Amino acid sequence: MIGKETGKVLSYAVRSKTCRICSQGSTTSHICMKNWSGSSKAMESDMAVDMAHQLKDNCNLQIQILHADNDSTTTSRLKQSFPDLEKRDDRNHTKKSISKCLYEMSKSHKELKQAEVIPYLTRCFMYAISESKQENDLQNALDRIVPHAFGDHSLCSDVKWCTFIDNPSTFRFKSLPKGEALKSPDLKKDLEAMVHKYRGRAKSLLELGSTQANENFNQMVSSKAPKSRHYGGSSSLINRVSATVLQKNEGQTYLTKVNKASLLSPGEVILKLTSKLDERRRKRRIKEKTLSFKKRRIQSKSKKKQQERHSTIKEGLVYQSNLEYSSPDLEFIPDPVCIDKFKSFVTFDLETTGFGHTCEITQIAASVGIRKYQSYVYPRCQISKASKVTGLSYSMGTNKLYLHGNEVQGKCIRTALLDFLEYLKEFDHPILVGHNIASFDVPILLRILKEFGLQCEFVSIVPAFIDTLKLSKKIFPKEEVNGCYKQGHLVETYLNVKYHAHDAVEDVNSLQQLFTTKLMDRCTEDDVYSIRCKFCKESYTEFVKAKIVSKVICDKLSKNGISLQHLQLASRRDEIGVKVILKENGIPLKKCESLLKKIQDQEELCSKVKCLDNC
Repeated sequence: MIGKETGKVLSYAVRSKTCRICSQGSTTSHICMKNWSGSSKAMESDMAVDMAHQLKDNCNLQIQILHADNDSTTTSRLKQSFPDLEKRDDRNHTKKSISKCLYEMSKSHKELKQAEVIPYLTRCFMYAISESKQENDLQNALDRIVPHAFGDHSLCSDVKWCTFIDNPSTFRFKSLPKGEALKSPDLKKDLEAMVHKYRGRAKSLLELGSTQANENFNQMVSSKAPKSRHYGGSSSLINRVSATVLQKNEGQTYLTKVNKASLLSPGEVILKLTSKLDERRRKRRIKEKTLSFKKRRIQSKSKKKQQERHSTIKEGLVYQSNLEYSSPDLEFIPDPVCIDKFKSFVTFDLETTGFGHTCEITQIAASVGIRKYQSYVYPRCQISKASKVTGLSYSMGTNKLYLHGNEVQGKCIRTALLDFLEYLKEFDHPILVGHNIASFDVPILLRILKEFGLQCEFVSIVPAFIDTLKLSKKIFPKEEVNGCYKQGHLVETYLNVKYHAHDAVEDVNSLQQLFTTKLMDRCTEDDVYSIRCKFCKESYTEFVKAKIVSKVICDKLSKNGISLQHLQLASRRDEIGVKVILKENGIPLKKCESLLKKIQDQEELCSKVKCLDNC
């Protein structure tokens, strides 16, 4: 029990269900620490009665007002011995109780699911409770909450927390969505019922105390007697709790005072250290009471909640009771690509059986500095026109691969892909770099990886790429290269090197030299593309045709790996989900009004269909 005004421990008790000596079967005389045989949950009320009697019998102190939660029978049992005892609620538990009621109500009211609404209504309840000194005042203050939240300010004339009277024409709710009042009549009815319940308890809600000091005391006890170790079977526990009481009441310097009382040296080092800790604590308490600290704490809390909400939009619901059995939403909406997080640039090239997107891979090559990777691959079809360019030919009858007429050792496509993935795993945050890979190499590689169930693993290792063809067109003037941006021509022009083109190893080595010397330092965020860019762009095809959204915006979203399905997913997770994703990817909301409306209409239609199916 802690005094409300002093913050110091007035009385304490310890209950233990075991005794270490008794448990060993010893019959020797000892101080038995076992003083409880009932359930652990009944300890609290028994100790409360014991402490109240200690104060009355030993100190001639009668408890008049008790601040506690409503979770146990403590108050009822105390009133059996002290009929005049008045029970009042605890501020923190009251606030949590109000929030819990509102969150439970949100399951049947869509308006409450908006992130700002429940915290705002909770604050309104706490304002009413904090500012009222009489029971009638509190009841009147509670009666104002629902009309105020629904836009009726006729009862708000004499309250400080409503600013409608100051300027009715421009009044907007700062903490409600779009600054508008709540509208649902069913929600209003349920809120009025909730207010009626708290009106009946108005007397116990006046001048609330706080059990925060008790929680702090419990934390201090846990540092001296952690639950991972069992001290309850010996006198060690009561000694540790007693030491905590001294620390709570006297501060850290209690150690010096105990030494003096025991006729021991107080200890200069201990005195210096504990005095320093007490002074630090005193300054922190003063600082925590300042207006600037409270404002900063509120801002920090608000920012943290906003970040958590944005994370939930991108991650989906990841923790809830029995979530595993309800087909959880596992899709993660990717972050915007950022060049700074990539540390290894993997120059990469493929050789294929043809020039179309349905062709097969015949050679994979990659390089990071002096660490190379190269594999010839047995194709699953005949090599067509590409053999004239790459010099590779394949005999399906003998399953042999030839380079310029000489046999080379190849691998099956699955083995080659697995080896390539192992090679990529050796590097820290790799990114692919290739010439014209956006429209050719990457789509082919992803198609075949998906066929073998390896696409997700590949994307998790290498989430993005840089196309040096696009980068070269941005950096190198057209006049300097005579309008030709082929890799061989660029290498010859800027490095003065000729090499055997259309061999994956030669292409990779020359591209690595070109990229590191001429292009890498001039790379920006705009040159980095999500590995799923092409798939994402295709998802917007119908919307672009219908002129619901511009091609420029689709390209920007696709570049960061955001598909139409991701936007629809964000809309299902949170009503502001699409806006959050668009804003994070630098898309102006004014240019996406048609897109936002279309996605919202689709989600409403899906919800109606789902409701009909359930019926």
